[in-house]
Amino acid sequence: MPVNSVENMPFPSPVLFDIDRDGANELVCGDLWGYLWVHENTASEGEPVWGKSNKLQSIEGEDIQVSNW
Repeated sequence: MPVNSVENMPFPSPVLFDIDRDGANELVCGDLWGYLWVHENTASEGEPVWGKSNKLQSIEGEDIQVSNW
């Protein structure tokens, strides 16, 4: 399981998915507490560069949490 050493957060099961429908995939990672974290690709071209993580939120602005068991 990779660990985000900057934020000290374990991230199991990462996936690339276009969350915001802008035509570019974001890196989406679940954590052990059931939250989903989204990292934008900040590179303009070439290899991806993943930006700071933000919790995935509902349209109402609430953090989305799912059962991981």
